[in-house]
Amino acid sequence: MEPKNNTVNRGWLKRQVEKGLMEARCLYSYDYQRDTDTTGGAEWLPARISAPTWKNVTGGIWMMQNRDIRDGFINFDASDFSLKGGSAWMDEHGFIHLFIHSNSSFLLRRRRG
Repeated sequence: MEPKNNTVNRGWLKRQVEKGLMEARCLYSYDYQRDTDTTGGAEWLPARISAPTWKNVTGGIWMMQNRDIRDGFINFDASDFSLKGGSAWMDEHGFIHLFIHSNSSFLLRRRRG
């Protein structure tokens, strides 16, 4: 499905996720570290932005201490809403298509209940 004149501002979408107002499901995601992919069929889960913690180990070298991935959520990185190659738009059913990059895309909607 191609975007038309219904582009969604990804900064606005990020703020909606930060407020806990959105849920998401994976359309396609490829994990290079595990050499696995996920294609559709995923259930709707609350969307959140992870907040990893970092530690300066020595001489300006930083190491991630906690990736902050929670089960039962779609965990986005803050940068997922600002990558140059990404886009977002709303389809005729009110679903927001978030394309992070060529190997990662999600469907979002306002949380129910």
